[in-house]
Amino acid sequence: MFNKSSLTTLILLTQILSNTSSAQESTLAQLTESDFFNDMPVVLTATRLKQSKKNSPTATTIIDREMIEASGFTEIVDLLRLAPGMLVNYDSGHIGNAGYQFLFDRYTVRFQVLIDGMSVYTPIFGEMPWTQLGITIDDIERIEVIRGPSSASYGPNAMTGVISIITRHAALDKGFKFKVNQGVNGRSEQYATMGDSNGNFDYKLSLGARKDDGFKERHDSKELTIANFRGDYQASNNDVITFSLNYNSGDYQEDGTEGLNDTTPDHIKSIQQLAGQSKWVHTFTDGDIFTLNYYQQTFKDNNTYIGDYTSDGLGLVPIDESVTTNRKNLELSYSIYSDRYSLTLGALYREDNTIAPDYLFNTNIDIATSQFFINTELQLNKNNILNLGVLHDDNNTGGATTSPRIALNHHISKNHTARISYAESTRSPFVFEEYTNYVVYVPDLSNDLIVWSDLSNLKPEQIKSLDIGYIGTLNNNATEIDLRVYKNWLTDVIVLDDDLVTGGFLQGNEFTITGFEATLSHKFENTKATLNYTRSTIKAGNLPYGNPAQYETGAPEDIVSLLIMHNFGNKFGGSLGYYYTGSYQQLCCTTNQQAPRKRLDLTLSKSFKLAGYNSKIKLVLQNATNEKIDTRLYNNYDRQGYISFSLEL
Repeated sequence: MFNKSSLTTLILLTQILSNTSSAQESTLAQLTESDFFNDMPVVLTATRLKQSKKNSPTATTIIDREMIEASGFTEIVDLLRLAPGMLVNYDSGHIGNAGYQFLFDRYTVRFQVLIDGMSVYTPIFGEMPWTQLGITIDDIERIEVIRGPSSASYGPNAMTGVISIITRHAALDKGFKFKVNQGVNGRSEQYATMGDSNGNFDYKLSLGARKDDGFKERHDSKELTIANFRGDYQASNNDVITFSLNYNSGDYQEDGTEGLNDTTPDHIKSIQQLAGQSKWVHTFTDGDIFTLNYYQQTFKDNNTYIGDYTSDGLGLVPIDESVTTNRKNLELSYSIYSDRYSLTLGALYREDNTIAPDYLFNTNIDIATSQFFINTELQLNKNNILNLGVLHDDNNTGGATTSPRIALNHHISKNHTARISYAESTRSPFVFEEYTNYVVYVPDLSNDLIVWSDLSNLKPEQIKSLDIGYIGTLNNNATEIDLRVYKNWLTDVIVLDDDLVTGGFLQGNEFTITGFEATLSHKFENTKATLNYTRSTIKAGNLPYGNPAQYETGAPEDIVSLLIMHNFGNKFGGSLGYYYTGSYQQLCCTTNQQAPRKRLDLTLSKSFKLAGYNSKIKLVLQNATNEKIDTRLYNNYDRQGYISFSLEL
């Protein structure tokens, strides 16, 4: 972990490195400024094609750098509150989870999460380790939230959507930057970034140290070290090579996270993440693009402790819930752009390896995945755009599946577009669902074993979705409106019966989700405001496990988020964030229905010169009205605040 002396050394080292490098500029690849700031910004994720939001077959929310900075959030998962339909919750101070339209638990999030095209879910549980990604909020340029089934572009785990995190190009972070956040609840965060150029090579190094005390009445603090490097090399006028390395390690406090009982004692879990990625993009003279993307990543959780099962007559039991997962992924694609159509086709091969002593009874599980996909945008005539896409996936847990999508976008006028689309998506069972074999060694029972074993073959979950949308601009593009009405039919949904003796994963649950989403954004002279509203209902059909009332309250009827950013002048700025979630039942738990949650966040910042260098100080107050926000168990989020200071050299 970082301490004051090591942080001082870090600053001096990066400053020396910065001063010894050249300062030549490099051209940003693929995207120009107009792509982000024209009447309808470009999106990259929905179909793997560069296309306007109004031509996209799926509703898309863009969380840009300005919104990220104004929000005052320090956890990446919290940024998803800025997109309609997203639910954010915490199992503990270091375990955040999110769901789109409904939230079962921290596992099987049912949407794909990408960092610069690198998939980052863990194959054993399908969870998103939000605090173990090896990047910080300051590394993010923008987030594209694809709201709708996207298996036609990204395979089975994009069942309900895609969260695409796009990090900042190295050329955007020239020089030396330092930021420190200090606040209540033991919050202490330090970040340093150094970037420069050497000829056609732009590079940057980011380092960070984070810690906090977690929730009150919980043993759930975290202390993390983060390091990442990114290089962007303009090899020729037509070739760009990008590579990155990121590392994350730290200690988490753990307690009895399922029931806060005495079975699981307070203990420390250590974590480590390492990932490397290289991407080559070649642009042909006619505008076609070839992309080759390869990455590897490793997640390690070292989680051993002595469980106290004395009340069950088993005594003290050694538990090893450690997990190591390794992923290798190779992907290539070829994209064609013309006046009448755009098309991308490609293939992917992935290998996932999982080692989990107790969860999988010391058995290494290897999962191989192959995919072939094609997506196209066809201009039928001046006012009508047809999007077609299909992906074929074959893997060891879900077998072979094919996911299609079709959408028609009608341009009512230059500033108004209507969309209708139909898509089918799947989710393959994750390793622990398919190969459940939890075994615990009990010394007091003469080497007998407690076995929770459920090795039945599960089918992929299925979703069919009908979507009608509208996107338009008013007031000389100062106002943007995005509306979506949808109906989703989910079948073969996998749920967990967590009885230690008879439990296992059950399948066959059916749900229908009907909803409405709206985003209204407006730019005033000195103010920008974005309002999101979601209303949805769940109807349960066939239920082999559970009861309809429990599952039909698995999502709140209403979700609201509002972010207002204001420039006061004289280099003062501020923001107001309001987040409302109606009552719902998190489906992983036997806890009572959660009451509606309200949260008001406020920020105030001042930019100034310090010894001639750009500096900023920011005050952040979270849950300003001190609402009682019970997210789960004893997770009560009280009023919190912190002060941030940043300096650019």
